[in-house]
Amino acid sequence: MDATVLEITKDGVRVQLTSGMSMIVRAEHLVF
Repeated sequence: MDATVLEITKDGVRVQLTSGMSMIVRAEHLVF
Protein backbone atom coordinates (compact mmCIF):
# COMPACT_ATOMS: atom_id res chain seq x y z
CA MET A 1 0.00 0.00 0.00
CA ASP A 2 1.47 3.32 -1.04
CA ALA A 3 1.00 6.33 1.18
CA THR A 4 2.39 9.83 1.49
CA VAL A 5 3.40 11.22 4.87
CA LEU A 6 1.56 14.49 5.46
CA GLU A 7 2.58 15.30 9.00
CA ILE A 8 4.59 13.84 11.85
CA THR A 9 3.10 14.44 15.29
CA LYS A 10 4.15 13.41 18.78
CA ASP A 11 1.47 10.69 18.71
CA GLY A 12 2.17 9.23 15.30
CA VAL A 13 2.22 10.00 11.61
CA ARG A 14 -0.57 11.32 9.40
CA VAL A 15 -0.51 9.65 6.01
CA GLN A 16 -2.57 10.00 2.87
CA LEU A 17 -3.23 6.86 0.91
CA THR A 18 -3.19 6.85 -2.87
CA SER A 19 -6.96 6.40 -2.73
CA GLY A 20 -7.20 9.86 -1.17
CA MET A 21 -8.04 8.71 2.35
CA SER A 22 -5.92 10.15 5.12
CA MET A 23 -5.40 8.54 8.49
CA ILE A 24 -3.29 8.75 11.61
CA VAL A 25 -0.88 5.90 12.14
CA ARG A 26 0.05 5.66 15.78
CA ALA A 27 3.74 5.42 16.60
CA GLU A 28 3.48 1.97 18.18
CA HIS A 29 2.00 0.61 14.94
CA LEU A 30 4.95 1.67 12.84
CA VAL A 31 7.56 -0.97 12.06
CA PHE A 32 10.89 0.16 10.68
